[in-house]
Amino acid sequence: MSYRAVTTATTLAAAIGAEVVFALVCFPYTVSSVHMPIPIGLLPSHAEHEKANREHAKHVFSVAEMIATKKKVQFQSITVEHAQPWRGLLQLANTKLCDLICMASHGRGGLSALLLGSETQKVLTHSQLPVLVVR
Repeated sequence: MSYRAVTTATTLAAAIGAEVVFALVCFPYTVSSVHMPIPIGLLPSHAEHEKANREHAKHVFSVAEMIATKKKVQFQSITVEHAQPWRGLLQLANTKLCDLICMASHGRGGLSALLLGSETQKVLTHSQLPVLVVR
């Protein structure tokens, strides 16, 4: 779904001569950010957590940047750490003076959406900017 959002955003940006800010919001390092049951002694270190975030961002951004480059769209790639991804995204969008947020909706429903909440829904609810949701 994120691939579709990147393609949509870069196509729109190319059509109007806009710049794109690719954003990835990662959880900050805390014991609660480890999403699997493992013994305390085996928890990743802060350095390992940071390295994993950098590697993940490098992979995600490489695809987005390749698409933008092919479409001759100017871009920035920014990683933000925030415990609430939707807040981190909105803060970044406001800081960078974005005109539009384009994001994917993974379409979680039922119990999963109830327990996890939808980051897309939270962005839609709290954003002062227009939001284009790609499914």
